[in-house]
Amino acid sequence: MKLLLLIHLFLFSPSSIDKGPDTLISCHFNNVPFVEFCDFVYRESGTKIYYHESWVKGVSVSLDADKISVRDAVEQALKGSGLEVSSWNNGLVILPGEKLPRELPHFEIKKVKSDTTGGLAKQQTQSEGRYLRGRKPDVTKILQVGKHGLASRNSKVTIRGRITELQTGEPVIGATMYLEEIKSGTSSDQNGFLSMALKPGNYIAVFAYMGLESKKYQLEVLSDGEFSVEMGKSVIQMTEVVVYGDRQMSIRTKDPGLEKISAKSIKEIPMLMGERDILKVSEMLPGIVTVGEGAAGLNVRGGNYDQNAFYINRIPVYNPTHLFGFFPAFNADIINDFSIYKGHIPSRYGGRLSSIFNIIARQGNRKRFTARGGVSPVAASISVEGPLKKDKSSFLLSARSLYSDWILRKIKDPVIRTSKAGFSDYAFSWNYSLRKSQLSVFAYHSQDQFKLSNLSSYNYANSGASFDLNHNFNASMRGDFSITAAQYSFNTTDQQVPPKAY
Repeated sequence: MKLLLLIHLFLFSPSSIDKGPDTLISCHFNNVPFVEFCDFVYRESGTKIYYHESWVKGVSVSLDADKISVRDAVEQALKGSGLEVSSWNNGLVILPGEKLPRELPHFEIKKVKSDTTGGLAKQQTQSEGRYLRGRKPDVTKILQVGKHGLASRNSKVTIRGRITELQTGEPVIGATMYLEEIKSGTSSDQNGFLSMALKPGNYIAVFAYMGLESKKYQLEVLSDGEFSVEMGKSVIQMTEVVVYGDRQMSIRTKDPGLEKISAKSIKEIPMLMGERDILKVSEMLPGIVTVGEGAAGLNVRGGNYDQNAFYINRIPVYNPTHLFGFFPAFNADIINDFSIYKGHIPSRYGGRLSSIFNIIARQGNRKRFTARGGVSPVAASISVEGPLKKDKSSFLLSARSLYSDWILRKIKDPVIRTSKAGFSDYAFSWNYSLRKSQLSVFAYHSQDQFKLSNLSSYNYANSGASFDLNHNFNASMRGDFSITAAQYSFNTTDQQVPPKAY
């Protein structure tokens, strides 16, 4: 019996029973580290205190109390330290600035009518809408190129794509394709084509162009093949500016002296008497200056004005101005791309010494019919475009004319009052796309007439036409064939002195 009593007292004595945070203890401490205080509490009551040493670093305990609960003792020891004490599993947990949650947050099921959702959507603020859009999953469409079993895993294949604008179907010049896995990319040419050599596999491809909505695809490359991407217009709310360079921005592959002016920049050109002069914009570029006030012509890097060549869709234009240089010979409404070579000139342009001004006209809207025009005090212009076969064929027709004689008749000088000045120019484009070929026909004509009373007259005209055929033989070989014809004609009549008239 004595042995059983001793065992019972040993096992169930008050000092050995783990009563937890409510156990009463006596504490007499003066600037004792908190870690030693916790060891004392555990020895006296068996209560475990959970904390991180970095939270209680520098905390000292000064406490003099008899028969105080463990929870109260710890709370007084941490008073003013910003640490909170919570009970958990017959122990104490210390957290900085917060307590353990003891219950789930209150919620209730509320039935709403079907039209309530629309009302809530209307009440969303702009920032809430951006947040909700940002929480949506990033859905990436799959773009498959080639066929299974036509290429080995380790060999390289060539993929070719074409980038077009969603609203018009026209090619996008200078659009970029960037592959995130290989940290490399390429850009589209003047017909919207781009190509790249890759190993078969899956890539994340990002297509981007300023003013158009970026497209992101999972590019599944199986073998040599082709693909097409349509990019729609977008409105950009700018918070910062990130500039992505095209091929010409690469130092290793940059063409020296090449300058590009986009169609967007052409639309922002200040207008003289209602007409945009794209040649005047080039005077703001380094190395290009005008011949002089009241004269038509450009000097590029010290060269003479007749050492420059002007092309529109491969057609050479020998006199690129109207009305003594006040108007350009090109209608800005039909221009898609404008490039200037004032350094290294590619051999396909011939042997000009100073520069090449290369203009690419738009191909016309392949989605719907549109027309635009303008009337100024001295000139009028109109351009009409649309599909002949939707998404396959398109046309573009442009015309301009000058009617400035009414201004000359207001001048008191009899010689000027009886003089005449005028010009007109016309452009026509037809394009047709097949599965592997693109046909393009472009025609251009401009004419100027000047008459100084009955003393002299001067007429000149630019005419030309071009036929282009682009054919993709396969994914790694493409042919570009063109036939071009051009003619420049002029005549001068002088009757000022009859014996010397001609």
